[in-house]
Amino acid sequence: MLVLFVSFSQDTNFPAFKSLTKIKKIVTPAISNLIREGKTFQIPSAMQTGKALGMVMLNDALFELVKKGLVEPRDAYIKAVDKSNFESLLTRNGMKL
Repeated sequence: MLVLFVSFSQDTNFPAFKSLTKIKKIVTPAISNLIREGKTFQIPSAMQTGKALGMVMLNDALFELVKKGLVEPRDAYIKAVDKSNFESLLTRNGMKL
């Protein structure tokens, strides 16, 4: 999934994170197996486990953009997959929507 944001200057778009296939292919046997068996609902959990391998959840990538000041918290929240988790992530770090 590619999530684009408009820059603050409104002249360019940029991705929330780069395609993993361009950086390196990060597909573990566990992820492949979940896809093959149609258990895609379990992929987020496997990705949390795969953080050490470079897997990044969309909410984490969005939060990093907010921390860097590249994206407004409200815009990131709109694109977040797990909105309640993202909102609590902002709150824990002293940020508001």
